[in-house]
Amino acid sequence: MSTTIIHYDDLSAFAREYASNIRPGDVVGLTGVIGAGKTTFVRCLVQSLGVDVTQGFSSPTFTILNQYQTDRFLLNHLDLYRMQTFDELEHIDLLSCFEDPGAITFVEWADKFDELRSEYTKLVHFEYIDGEALKRKITCHDC
Repeated sequence: MSTTIIHYDDLSAFAREYASNIRPGDVVGLTGVIGAGKTTFVRCLVQSLGVDVTQGFSSPTFTILNQYQTDRFLLNHLDLYRMQTFDELEHIDLLSCFEDPGAITFVEWADKFDELRSEYTKLVHFEYIDGEALKRKITCHDC
């Protein structure tokens, strides 16, 4: 499944629809270049699940892991951009996020470590279309 996003409202609508198709235990890998919309997608999705994003949503680029409690489950949001080795993930126990059957985990830069490929139950890829700053193509695998 793929869709074209031109406006923020399009991304928000897509995130709401996507949220209805995820379940606890899912590990969603997010791929795409810097600025393609991975963090904004998760922000829209978290907001659609009833979390007040004005009270503390941020990119996990520096924190590595942010967690949000929804009415139904815990949502983990990881960003692997700054991670240099797979051993770092094991050292700070990020892999436990993948094993929590009561949580949904979103992983930005999911393609960074081959060791994690088998962990993802779904993949979402973000890309620019024709080099336009606002136009994106989002492709879902196993959605």
